[in-house]
Amino acid sequence: MEKETKKQKKRAEKEGEVFYKAHPVAQPIGRVEYREHATSYTINRVLWRMLGVVEVILLARMIFAAFGADGGNIITATVYALSYPLVWFFFYLFNTLGRIEVTVPTFELETLAAMAFYYIVIYIITELISGLSSSE
Repeated sequence: MEKETKKQKKRAEKEGEVFYKAHPVAQPIGRVEYREHATSYTINRVLWRMLGVVEVILLARMIFAAFGADGGNIITATVYALSYPLVWFFFYLFNTLGRIEVTVPTFELETLAAMAFYYIVIYIITELISGLSSSE
């Protein structure tokens, strides 16, 4: 009788009739995954979001400058006013501060350098925060 039921179960499994095979459920011992500290994770998230906002503003400035958008327009003037404090150092670095003309289409290498610089700085800061929090 017992051999018959085993054969029937095997045949039923092969035919796809049995969807669940009864096994004792193993209880998990613990999680193995790495978890960051909540504060460092939150700080990293805030830093990356702030970088995203800064990068969007600088990208808008680059696009407006590339197409020679009128600086008298309120949107363009707002973007230029918001992004100037982020880029002014790079204008001095490349010695192009005196040659800025708002209405002439130009590719601002300074803005691109600022975008790369801020990304690298935020990357280094977040890696340091992650490294310090994991060593504790």
